[in-house]
Amino acid sequence: MVLTGCSGGGHGSGAKATTSPTEAATTSVPAGADEISGTSFRVDPARMPKSRSAALELLRAVTAGPESFGPGYVRRTPYESDPADWPVLGTDCVWQQQPLPADVLGSLSRYGRLPATGGKSEVHTAATVTLHRTATPALLRGHWKQDLDVSAEGSLYLNELVGLHLATALALVVFFWRDWVRVIGGLFSSVRERRIQTVDQRLAWLLIAATIPVAVAGVALDKVFRTTLGKPVPSAIFLALNRIVLFVTEQLRRGGTGRRRAGVSPAEDEEHLSPDELSDRRITGMTMRQAVSIGAAQILALFPGISRSGSTISAGIFKGLGHEDSARFAFLLATPVIGGALLKLPPLLGPAGNGLRGPLLAGSVAAFIAAYLATRFLVRYFENRTLIPFAVYCSLAGLGRQPGLLHRGMTA
Repeated sequence: MVLTGCSGGGHGSGAKATTSPTEAATTSVPAGADEISGTSFRVDPARMPKSRSAALELLRAVTAGPESFGPGYVRRTPYESDPADWPVLGTDCVWQQQPLPADVLGSLSRYGRLPATGGKSEVHTAATVTLHRTATPALLRGHWKQDLDVSAEGSLYLNELVGLHLATALALVVFFWRDWVRVIGGLFSSVRERRIQTVDQRLAWLLIAATIPVAVAGVALDKVFRTTLGKPVPSAIFLALNRIVLFVTEQLRRGGTGRRRAGVSPAEDEEHLSPDELSDRRITGMTMRQAVSIGAAQILALFPGISRSGSTISAGIFKGLGHEDSARFAFLLATPVIGGALLKLPPLLGPAGNGLRGPLLAGSVAAFIAAYLATRFLVRYFENRTLIPFAVYCSLAGLGRQPGLLHRGMTA
């Protein structure tokens, strides 16, 4: 924040502010604007000072001095204010030096005067630069709107999501690492032997086939999903629709308006297999076409508010899988799709990642832990429970957004 002004009779801190609005030139920046005097700029968080000493060095470099006012400029005594204080305009219209608040890293004022010349009286000058340690001024100026807007170019929020998605994919790999060892081994053996015969080989190709539809849709329609649909109103609508999908799935499975669907009991020669291996056998009983249709359900998750796992599990149940097998296939299928965020990782290694790497690392660790624990819970949950609680949540969350959206529409 820069505060610059001049008056005809001030004498440093504590002086009466006698200048009227018509006697002093001021420049204001509209909220959310990133331009001052026609020069575009954007704060680089990585270069912002972190200590009082670094802040003072920056303040002395940017605060206006004699060279900014031209010949004849005379430094007043004191020339510089105490960096531990900052000027505050009291209710009596008197500038006072007060201790810096907690959210200010430093503040510096320089005082001078321009002698009377050309029939003009002497002018007293004061240039002040204040450096905040928090993002509050940026929030007040609307930077948060661009940073949290996934449709904006260079959105910090979008860059943050890339890291969080990678952490989530890594958590899925760690949780299902034994499965992925078998799947990858099955894929290589299938290519080497040119056949698809074992459970692991078939599961590998089912996952590949099921990933293709959402991969194509994600690449082709990425901008549409981010710009057109990445808004509050569509998000609330799709969140409420997600509830309908989950609820209808459960109703059909229970035989209310459709046939009951359930997993297959293990045969006598399968009793020595682990629960995961048994689940893989049931999953690989699907045809390639069924797997592709389940994978295509992930396209719905590109719409904001639609659950990736919810849509995939629902599609699996419609194709005859039980909750446990549908959830397992959905989580295995989500790993390569979410891991596709790797394609957007290179920009974060360049200037776009400046100032983000520290918070991104902390957020990614939290996302990894949360994803791992959530996956562990859900795998056990779907052994004998349904999607109904998630349908209720989506209903409440979606409808909870409606009052605010209706109010916005009425006042627009």
